[in-house]
Amino acid sequence: MRDENLEIIEKNMFLPEEQRKPLTPKQLTMLEQVTDCYNIQLQKPMLSRSALRDYLVKKYGFGKEQAYRIIFYTEVVLGNVKPTHKNWIRHRIEYPTSGRYPRSLQ
Repeated sequence: MRDENLEIIEKNMFLPEEQRKPLTPKQLTMLEQVTDCYNIQLQKPMLSRSALRDYLVKKYGFGKEQAYRIIFYTEVVLGNVKPTHKNWIRHRIEYPTSGRYPRSLQ
């Protein structure tokens, strides 16, 4: 059984505010927290889960379990940033040295 909050986030994350279904204040806050969590991951992609958890606990004042739930929602809906960042760095380092990189771009 899927989590109701996860469905709400998936359906409303990228919609403009005027197109979102009527959400409760609690759901709007949760949506804001997930967005904030993802933005922090984009700004600091190598941030560990525990550091991200500490950031959320400090900013929003809730417990560790709730912080991990927000991180989970973020990873399910928007993807995990850290492996993607590592793959991008690997590509940026390996591709130019592999010989397939056009000479005109070097």
